[in-house]
Amino acid sequence: MLIQTFRPWCGQILADLGAEVIKIERPQVGDDTRMWGPSWMPDQQGNATRESGYFQCANRNKYSVSVDIASAQGQEIIREIAKTADVVIENYKAGSLAKYGLDYASLSALNPNVVYCSITGFGQDGPRALNENFKVIASPIKLSDTPVEYRNAPPQLGEHTQHILSRLKTADELHALKLQGIIDGEVA
Repeated sequence: MLIQTFRPWCGQILADLGAEVIKIERPQVGDDTRMWGPSWMPDQQGNATRESGYFQCANRNKYSVSVDIASAQGQEIIREIAKTADVVIENYKAGSLAKYGLDYASLSALNPNVVYCSITGFGQDGPRALNENFKVIASPIKLSDTPVEYRNAPPQLGEHTQHILSRLKTADELHALKLQGIIDGEVA
């Protein structure tokens, strides 16, 4: 249930630290970053491909499964994974997974020890909690981004400082919980 930039990188950090990370992607289209380029990864013979280097970097050391969360079968697959998961990380709008039975209340009923990490652009409550947050929304609100210019293309905003720091902080906090024994249920 990790999509876009922040979430894959948080999972990648945890996978690099030895966690078993299962990335859940949409059927047919997968993660949007699969198509982000350049740079493109070469195949084994060194030929050009349309396989995103960004995607490969952000998702190294992970397992992946394609699941339609809107289907009953897809929801059951995620529930089965969550039954034994230490951590669930998701980035949907606040409250939007409840209709699928994949919110904290639903998954913690199956696995009381699960750490449910919901990452949103505007928090779980407050005036903007139900808003989606992507680069085009965050940039006018947070003016710390530097424009990046590409040849023959209009300027675009670069990677967000807040996305980089928040994914590192999230992975750091989850790792700290693991070290404290909270994630494994060793501490009450």
